[in-house]
Amino acid sequence: MAKNNNPSEAIRPDSASTAQKQPETGSVMYIGPSLVETGVPFAHGQIFNNGLPPEWTTKAKLQPEFGRLIVPVSRVGAAMAELRDPQSHLSTLYKSVLAASKVQKEARK
Repeated sequence: MAKNNNPSEAIRPDSASTAQKQPETGSVMYIGPSLVETGVPFAHGQIFNNGLPPEWTTKAKLQPEFGRLIVPVSRVGAAMAELRDPQSHLSTLYKSVLAASKVQKEARK
């Protein structure tokens, strides 16, 4: 399998490179906004070794934009550089996840 160095090709819950199918030894980092939903913290910069916890996998399945902000540690530098560009794909995903979180927070009030 060829290595994809495109940082915007992060984990996609609807593709062969889903969070659930990451290699057991692979490390990934969440580069999206820090969120707290239903008591579960999703922290920017959080790193996982040996797969994601179930609540993270569920969130990635329910919100594909969230899952795409979980990138292999080997691509974090390039992904963070892309995130700084307000017109980039990853920046758009970041803003989408943040906006969805605000909507969900308002709905819970």
